[in-house]
Amino acid sequence: MNLHQPNRRRNPLRSHGHASYFLHDPAPTEIYTLITIDGASFVLAPTQDADQLCEELESAAAGTGTVVRFEAAGHRIVRSLITPRSRVIITEEEVTLNSEDTVMSLSQSGNWDLL
Repeated sequence: MNLHQPNRRRNPLRSHGHASYFLHDPAPTEIYTLITIDGASFVLAPTQDADQLCEELESAAAGTGTVVRFEAAGHRIVRSLITPRSRVIITEEEVTLNSEDTVMSLSQSGNWDLL
């Protein structure tokens, strides 16, 4: 095994003069979508369509104020009044399942204060 290329093995099916490698099967991953509305953060439920939610938020922000409803992880229903002054940030992160690096595992939704 080449120490300069960890997680790679020589492909025994190739017999050419140069080295060829293939990656090990990657760990399973999932896309987490985090929405932050005026400082309150929520992980969207996997069944919640993020693109549709973006359209609803844009439409609500264009008006004088509209309540937007969405499902957060853990089967929580969230209703938020969105106005032209609301600040909304939506981020997506690919996380490795069962990983200590999964920041979202701190809490499924809510506000976080890290000291």
